Amino acid sequence: MAPSTRTVARRALGPFYRSARRTAARIVAQVRRFYRYYLSKSFFTLTVVRTTTVKGSSGVAIVVLYPRGPLLASATRLIDTLVDEGYLVIAVVNKSRQSTTWLKTLEEKNITLISRPNIGRDFGAYKIGYLFAEREGLLATAPHLIFANDSMFYGPRSQPFVAGLLKEEEPWTAMFVNHHFYTHAQSFFIRFSRELFTQKEFHQFWRSYFPLEGREHAIHQGERKLTETLMQIGYTPSGYVTADRVLSNSAFGDFTQDERYLIQLTSSLYLQPRGVALDSIRQPAIETLMRRQFHALNITHTQGTLVSRVLGAPLKLDIAQVYATPEAVRETLLALGCTHEEAESTLRFIFDLPPIRLASEMPAGGRPGLHDLMKALHGALAPRTYIETGVFKGDSLKLARCAAVGIDPAPQVTQPLPSTAQVISTTGDDFFAQPRPLEEHFRHGGVPTARLVQHPRLLKRWLSVTPRRSDGERFAELALIDGMHHAEFALRDFMNIERNSAPWSVIVFDDVLPENAQQALRARETEAWTGDVFRVEQILKVYRPDLVTVRVDIGTGALVVFAPNYLDRRLDRAYSEIVANYVQSDPQVLPDDVLQRTGALSLDEFLRSGLLDIVRTARKREATSAWVARSVRARLAGL
Repeated sequence: MAPSTRTVARRALGPFYRSARRTAARIVAQVRRFYRYYLSKSFFTLTVVRTTTVKGSSGVAIVVLYPRGPLLASATRLIDTLVDEGYLVIAVVNKSRQSTTWLKTLEEKNITLISRPNIGRDFGAYKIGYLFAEREGLLATAPHLIFANDSMFYGPRSQPFVAGLLKEEEPWTAMFVNHHFYTHAQSFFIRFSRELFTQKEFHQFWRSYFPLEGREHAIHQGERKLTETLMQIGYTPSGYVTADRVLSNSAFGDFTQDERYLIQLTSSLYLQPRGVALDSIRQPAIETLMRRQFHALNITHTQGTLVSRVLGAPLKLDIAQVYATPEAVRETLLALGCTHEEAESTLRFIFDLPPIRLASEMPAGGRPGLHDLMKALHGALAPRTYIETGVFKGDSLKLARCAAVGIDPAPQVTQPLPSTAQVISTTGDDFFAQPRPLEEHFRHGGVPTARLVQHPRLLKRWLSVTPRRSDGERFAELALIDGMHHAEFALRDFMNIERNSAPWSVIVFDDVLPENAQQALRARETEAWTGDVFRVEQILKVYRPDLVTVRVDIGTGALVVFAPNYLDRRLDRAYSEIVANYVQSDPQVLPDDVLQRTGALSLDEFLRSGLLDIVRTARKREATSAWVARSVRARLAGL
């Protein structure tokens, strides 16, 4: 049936109506800002919480803060450094939910403390601080004027870095100068000599600056306009962070693997001619590319982790994962001198990651169990596909929020499972003997068409796409092996799952650390039964040294396997030999390192280790098994 004339007219006029609504919203927003700035004067409302008793011999520093997240320690480090270097600090605190806590801490410091409404972003608060300093006569004899804000994270090593910057003698020093699109001194830390900030053009800029809430306005009409204004009267910003300063620093040594990758990637995106493969860029060219980026790009993003690691420069808080992976940021925060706790909380704030539910925060009841580990893995990795062998009652399968398959010849599921979870009543050998075993079960986001007919609300999930490898096969990104507790069965499950995995897949064995010899018997005699699955770890170390295995100290122990290679067939070829050499009749003899759980990480240590960040990065980059193994080993060596 043809649509009615009214429907056709509505469709034709739809874009016009949407554009009109957006325009009206912008006009209303501008009117509101005009009212707050010119009529109600709420922009100029401020409360002087305390004033300093010491005049700064080095100058005046206006530090703008917006209390949020775990950033109070970072802000106090910046302020303490400026005070120690002889600056009179005016801290302008924009109100937020954490303002009361921050103000209480900052009141203990010998600074001038101002509280105000959060209007106009950092440049609006800079204007308030500048006008206050002028009105109070604080700039009359000041040799230097600093503007700084808390959009950078300052670690303990950042304090001597800032002290070094303050010794520069240039009329206009910026911590970073951004050359991307246009040159401008980045406003999170800039210092002006008296020669410059007493110029009438400098004064006129701050008098005439009209603050808005938009970030683009603060950049274009704030950062960029201020730079243009001062360059027009003959001044040029001097960037403190330079390629020479990095390369000549004794802490440099060489580029890390992640830094090398990032320099190559950003060069291919912005600098290199198209068609140049990243792999063709060798070591001698990396330094040249790095230098070019300092004169062409925004270095706080493209090389932010590098300059922080080497120089101790503060790290940009809005750095995106395209420029720095979570594990690279964690390493950078630790290199800045942060404790593991501060690094973890800051990392999760930067990337807006959910908080890790540590074992110490879980309900009392002894050692964490398998379900605690699997719940943490599902939460941290957000796998798109999941497999488990050994479903039993479905306690672990119900944790999956993705396309999931549970394989068990005799399942006893007694609880509702997610709509995307399917239980297959067969053995693992029979299931994986099928050609392309996961194709049918992972199609349409794991929702069978029959279930969609019954529950149309699953349409969005049904339309979702599950990943494929480069060879076109579907695979599992997370897997749990908890079936028959005999070493040869667990090993076959691993062989089957590995053939249906990707390099960034994570495979978990349960019951690898029995607490006594009775639990390890092949013929079950105890309630907590592990069988001889503990032998799988030694088998993998002998026959598959390319894999990386990590013991986790939970319940009856878990073994997490990283860097599977679906093309490797060494276990298949040696399977008969392995069974002959490793499968032994009862009683079982347990190695001391198994009984004592030597080298096992607690669940807290495992979650804080950064290993799961490597997996997320590998998935995003579609990295190779060798890359994952190399990165995981390097991270384990640093624990």
